[in-house]
Amino acid sequence: MVIDVWTRSLQHHDACNKVNHLPEPQRCRFVRDTADCRDNMYLINYLTWHYCHVDSRNMFNAFWSMLAMTVFASYIFWMMQISVGAYFCPTLKVLADTFRMNENVAGVTLLTIANGSSDLFTAVAGMLVFSKWGFLVSMTQSLFQHTFVAGMVILTRPFYVEPCYFLRDFGFLFLNTAFMDFIHKRESGITKLGAIPGALIYLVHVFVAVIDQRLLTARVHHLQKIEDSEQQAEQLEELKRQTELGVHRERIDRSASRGSANRHLFQQFWESLFRFDKDKFRRGSFGVRFYLLVKEPMEMLLRLLVPVVDVERPNHGWSKLLCCLQFIIAPTYIFFILLKDVSLLGTAAYIMTFYIMLPLGCLIFWRTRTDTTPKFFREPLSIWLCPWPWRRPCAPWEMHLQRKRAAMGRLPASSWRWAWSSL
Repeated sequence: MVIDVWTRSLQHHDACNKVNHLPEPQRCRFVRDTADCRDNMYLINYLTWHYCHVDSRNMFNAFWSMLAMTVFASYIFWMMQISVGAYFCPTLKVLADTFRMNENVAGVTLLTIANGSSDLFTAVAGMLVFSKWGFLVSMTQSLFQHTFVAGMVILTRPFYVEPCYFLRDFGFLFLNTAFMDFIHKRESGITKLGAIPGALIYLVHVFVAVIDQRLLTARVHHLQKIEDSEQQAEQLEELKRQTELGVHRERIDRSASRGSANRHLFQQFWESLFRFDKDKFRRGSFGVRFYLLVKEPMEMLLRLLVPVVDVERPNHGWSKLLCCLQFIIAPTYIFFILLKDVSLLGTAAYIMTFYIMLPLGCLIFWRTRTDTTPKFFREPLSIWLCPWPWRRPCAPWEMHLQRKRAAMGRLPASSWRWAWSSL
């Protein structure tokens, strides 16, 4: 009776991280009945697996259960890294070239938003569960980015930085740090009105970067008109290098369509989905072969879920059947992750999405060809579909997986939140 009262008390406070305070026989029922333990569980309920299907009293079994979840979490991190390199980078490069941005402006706008999107979703997901840790999550993310990540990039991939741009960006960073220090130390505390300038600092930073690009472009045009000395010619070449973002766009000949509209349909689909490096596999060592075999399933899953338009590839990477499937699968997958429990007219939202997107996918299949890239297959397709299908769901997946592992490992709540927000 006392144990039941204690269990209800823990459930009332949503203290899933206190599951180890209960006796062994009570833990399985606790993780099944407590809403906090079932929150944001999609395909796998890690706590149910650990406390109901694994004999956690046996240290050997508990160790292998924790190790398996650690390996799975690492696999998801690896998948996120591959999605960034294979989908985000080509998309951002094309967008920067489309909007005529140089590397500097693209870095403070597109790249910043793309890199910060996962951090934003992680912070929001964390605040939905534990709002008091929201600011800690944001601060540790910033600290991790500016210390560990920046240091590793400098050590592994040395690069040239324009001194004026570095001083400008560092100045805004220092200004934001000083402002945060001010609003945290003042006696009146943090108010909504007082927090507004913190968000405006970044907008002013972007505005200054755009003005810098305009002035740089005007200077280049001026030198092109009055170029009359070797020194000015060298200066012109240096400034032109700063204004350009080299993207080689493959030309598409839409008049060359011939034969059947579905010629080599399945061959094109399979070649777009399965890009296994057979030569590297044959020549590689055991470690290389194991790496390729482990990586290929996740890459195939990403190619199926995440549409991408790469203008530097022949036909911009067009695959008729793959595109039609992505028009149906990707939105359905997004709604399943974001609105799994939402219903419309008695039907799950993701099922309704499937019903809506299925005719569109069939229409695309009917109106397109395998040998010609359609006009709609360009940057906007990758803009609205690329960032969402994988990075957004991975944030709550990873956050709750790490949280469950922390509960099993008897770690304090602040420890796993600090570690997860940093990663």
